[in-house]
Amino acid sequence: MPRPARPALLALATLSASLAACGASGRGDCPGDTIGVFDLAGTRNLASDPADPTIPACPPETGFDEAPIAFSGTLSSDAGTSGAAFCSGRDHAETLFGSRSGDAVHLEATTSGAILGGCGTCAAELTIILDGTVQRDSAGAATGFGGSYIERMRRIEGDCGTCPLPCDARYDVTGAPAP
Repeated sequence: MPRPARPALLALATLSASLAACGASGRGDCPGDTIGVFDLAGTRNLASDPADPTIPACPPETGFDEAPIAFSGTLSSDAGTSGAAFCSGRDHAETLFGSRSGDAVHLEATTSGAILGGCGTCAAELTIILDGTVQRDSAGAATGFGGSYIERMRRIEGDCGTCPLPCDARYDVTGAPAP
């Protein structure tokens, strides 16, 4: 069974800030015009990110395993600009913001305060990145999504022991329109 997409363990202050900022980003709460609501599923890809091949895959000590992920959310855009957003239906999830060029999107959000227990006494910054392309039918309706979902960890303080930071937990994701 796929595990829900989740960042590494977050400090309580970070979760509180996320709740105050956007609560649970439900399907109807995403800013802009809805492009589509997608059920996304992904498998772990241990290869380096082609956009930044110097960053290795995160080892199990960072809290990431090779289990598949599954989550849903709304992809939206601002018709007047190149702005875009992805709002997950998961509790406490931050809205990802970024840009759109045609049907291609690059979205991300960064938070500080992730605690990596398997890496000594290390505090880290977590950046969630969703890159991909919306697929459409001949009438222009969104029929799917394909791309990558990355959870990138960077050391901000403490001793990370043998954990290589920065590191990525990268997943190849595909999505179908949610019912």
